[in-house]
Amino acid sequence: MALLSLSISSSVQAKEPPFSDKKISLSARGQDVRDFVADLMGEAGLAVKVSTAVKGQKVQGVFPGTPKQIWQAISRAYGLVAYYDGSVVRVYSQEELSSRSISTYDPAQLLAQIRKLEIGDAVNIAKAGDGIVLASGVPAYLDRVESLAKKMPGQSALAQGTGGPAVRPVPVAQSLSSPLVRTSVSSKVLQPAGGRNPFEVRIFYLKYRDAADREVRSTTRAEIIPGVASLLQEQMGDGRQPGDVTTNGTNVRPTDGIRRIGPETAYDPLLGALVRNEPQEAPTAATLDLNGPRISADRINNAVIVRDRPEIMPVYEALIANLDIEPLIIETQVTILELDVTRLKELRVTLGGIIADLGLGVLIGSPDLGPGGITGGLVTNDGDFFFGRLRLLEENGAVRVVTRPTLSTTNNEVATFDITAEQVIRNQSERVANAFAINYGLAMRIRPSAIEDGGDMRIRMQIEISDTSLNGMEVDGVPTAAGPRITTTAIVRHGESAMLAGLARTRNFDRKRKTPILGDIPLLGEAFKSRRKGEQQIERLILLTPRVRNLGSVGVARQRFNPHSIDQLSSVEGQGAQRP
Repeated sequence: MALLSLSISSSVQAKEPPFSDKKISLSARGQDVRDFVADLMGEAGLAVKVSTAVKGQKVQGVFPGTPKQIWQAISRAYGLVAYYDGSVVRVYSQEELSSRSISTYDPAQLLAQIRKLEIGDAVNIAKAGDGIVLASGVPAYLDRVESLAKKMPGQSALAQGTGGPAVRPVPVAQSLSSPLVRTSVSSKVLQPAGGRNPFEVRIFYLKYRDAADREVRSTTRAEIIPGVASLLQEQMGDGRQPGDVTTNGTNVRPTDGIRRIGPETAYDPLLGALVRNEPQEAPTAATLDLNGPRISADRINNAVIVRDRPEIMPVYEALIANLDIEPLIIETQVTILELDVTRLKELRVTLGGIIADLGLGVLIGSPDLGPGGITGGLVTNDGDFFFGRLRLLEENGAVRVVTRPTLSTTNNEVATFDITAEQVIRNQSERVANAFAINYGLAMRIRPSAIEDGGDMRIRMQIEISDTSLNGMEVDGVPTAAGPRITTTAIVRHGESAMLAGLARTRNFDRKRKTPILGDIPLLGEAFKSRRKGEQQIERLILLTPRVRNLGSVGVARQRFNPHSIDQLSSVEGQGAQRP
């Protein structure tokens, strides 16, 4: 069933909120985003209704400019969408954007009414098929389109007269100006509907997205990335009776570096006890709806197989076309440095002074930071003076480049990097003997997201870093690991760097030196030996430089950037003066 090219043009748009050109200034100190939006619209003289889904986020800073400029900055930063119906500005979360399939007698006439009333825009759109209209946008827009459809002559209400279940709302991405305008999806009808069989079986071949779920595992957790088949099951059903439809969202199970070798039990360090991994029950024949849709994933061909009614197939095609798009590839170069605070003191250089000289500001705090202490900060820097000072410190043994990995991942997906050791512990009780694997060391997780901000390409990084080691303590006979952990978010321009600091630890050292041969002479040899004991304080700095690698291939125009090249670090080798 082909879709007609009757989508709303960009010239037919819902009215933007009538912001005034008067310049204002709003300040917020940890203010809830709902209250901030209400204050902003109040300053603009507009009535506002904020969705209950907009919550849990805090606004910090001073925002000068016109109300429109402030709204554009806030909406981009917090994922908000505004819809003005002529009297009230309705503010929604990006997650509330959805699609709805509306059955109607005359799709072209319904689209004509939408154009006439000017209730659509680049985000809120509608597209017509044969006896069906696919509307996409905020809930208020979808309700207005559905209300118009019900008032049309010969209208068939949503999902009535089709013999099939109502179509559930389908989430779509806010960043797409027209989510339903995509190239056709490669598909093939395996079994057409007809006769006693009202269902059609069709296979959709994917190019970029995974059809099946994929697991991303690191030492700290395992995360399930849902495939296209799982996402379709959430929206369209999976053959279960109503109320029993399963969801396949991101499943994160933290293990904090300790996992059980075996499927039945696991050690949870947060609870300090053994917990059971209960298997999920698979749907039985008694719980499946034989008249419901069937969706499955073909891993070999990376395809989705759908069994549903023919009139619903355009919904699947539109969904898959929006999901199976070429993703942005974001490459993050990570440079991990170790700053020897003890050596800096020997060179008569204070920690705060060297951080200031590098142009990074006060990131680590007091030089008297105790063992295991931690603070964190994020900055960007032009890099010229930074790399010069870095080479000088490396030559004097005050800085060591630990490693320089490059992490590549798609937009909004996690990249992991671990420098960990594993120790297997045997835990034996009266009747059962178990083995546990304890992982400790440096573990890093980065989730980069590319965003456009005022004509510039920016990259938001959600960063989780833990630097743990065995602390010599035991809980129920199981050794425990301790160390600093950082969870933060940074937004930098394409090619710029963010510096993360505050991973502090103290090492004990015992240095012995002697002159060959002379040092082995009894009694007299003591004059040719030296020994030094003490503590060495190490501060670990992490430099993150993200770049989008395929801007041109996905039609994203290159913006004006002023990056500095991380390749300047090529002269600083990891074999630099390593301190014990």
